[in-house]
Amino acid sequence: MLILVLGGISSGKSAYAARLAGTYGEVTVMATGSSSDPEMEARIEAHRRERPSDWRVIEECHDVSGKAQGVPGCLLIDSVDSWLAARMAAGTEAGMAEELSLLAADRNLIAVSSEVGMALVPLHPLGRAFTDALGHLNQQLAAASDRVYLVVAGLAQPLKQ
Repeated sequence: MLILVLGGISSGKSAYAARLAGTYGEVTVMATGSSSDPEMEARIEAHRRERPSDWRVIEECHDVSGKAQGVPGCLLIDSVDSWLAARMAAGTEAGMAEELSLLAADRNLIAVSSEVGMALVPLHPLGRAFTDALGHLNQQLAAASDRVYLVVAGLAQPLKQ
C-alpha cells in the first residue's frame, strides 16, 4: 500500500506520518535530507530525536529505491522533496513516482512530501523548476496512492481513502 502525506513546511506532516507508520509494526525510515548548513542540520537532528529508538534509519538522498530493497517492515520516506532536490541536482529525477510505486508493491510505504501548490511562485528560475517538478511528482504520487492525507497546522485531513 502506498500512502502519501502532504503538507507545508513545519505543518506536522512528518510527525503525522511517523504516528501512522507506527501502526504498521516494524518501521524503516528512509531519511533523504542532507546537511547543507547549520539550520538544516538542526532540522535533521530534530527529526532524529523524534523517531522511536527501535526504528531502523537509513540516511540516503539519492539511491532511495536501491537502499530500500529488502528492508523490513513499513517504509517511511521522509521526504520526497529532499529526495527530488538531490536527484534534480544530479539530473536523475525521472521515474521517481514509478520507483515509489514499485517499492510499495510488496509493503506499506508512507511518503512524506511538501505541498507546493499553495505557496508563492519562487522568484528564481531554479526555485520555479523545483516547485513545478515537485507539484507534478506529488500529482503522480497522489494518483498512484491508496491513501492521501493533507496536514495543516498538525491536523491531517484525508484526501483519498
